[in-house]
Formats: sequence, structure tokens, C-alpha cells
Amino acid sequence: MPDAYTQFTLASPNSPFLPASIGQLDPWGRADTSFRLPPGSAPSFVGQTAHHAFLVFDLANLALESVSNPTPVLLAP
Repeated sequence: MPDAYTQFTLASPNSPFLPASIGQLDPWGRADTSFRLPPGSAPSFVGQTAHHAFLVFDLANLALESVSNPTPVLLAP
């Protein structure tokens, strides 16, 4: 079930906080991206773990094709 983080990533692709969040997977189904916390974020975010999954869309009809399992992402400075 989508949570607030998922809704944010869908509503804010390629934003300053999610640069390069829209892209293509390589032939092995991999891609790289990065996350940026907004300036002034609480220092307590550093060291926390978020769980991120990717979504694959069919751009011809804007249909969701698949969703990955969540992967832990360590928030580091």
C-alpha cells in the first residue's frame, strides 16, 4: 500500500530532493539515483534508514508494470 513517501516520489519526480529519479534501467534491471534532504532538515535524519522501491511504468500507456522489493537506504551526510 502506498505511503506518504511513495506519494511524494510520484508527485515530485526529478525534484531537487529526488534528482535523476526518472530514468531507464540497464539491461540487467539496474539504475542509480540519489536522495537529498532539504536544507535545514533535522540532523537526526543522518544515520536513519529509509526503505526505497522502484516502480516501472509503461510509458506508451502510462501503466504501472512492476514494483521492486524495498531496499534499505542509509541516509548519510
